[in-house]
Amino acid sequence: MAAPDIVTKRIHVGGLTPSITPAHIKDRFKSFGNVLDVEDLKADALGQLTDDLSDIKADYVGQPRPFTFFTIQTTPSQLVKCE
Repeated sequence: MAAPDIVTKRIHVGGLTPSITPAHIKDRFKSFGNVLDVEDLKADALGQLTDDLSDIKADYVGQPRPFTFFTIQTTPSQLVKCE
């Protein structure tokens, strides 16, 4: 039986809260394959990134939210489940 094809893919994850860390992303997506790299959260389009979640409802309603990219090594069938 042939080994499954392995693909490496860079994936965008958006709509995050500022409290999410690269470790959270890695833990969430590790079931789909080998997470090789998770970039630090990027500020939203307005350049805002804060750790203060006390007023997150008011601050983020209708506003762009932080995002990141991660690189995963996986099989095509697992990648479909991940995206």
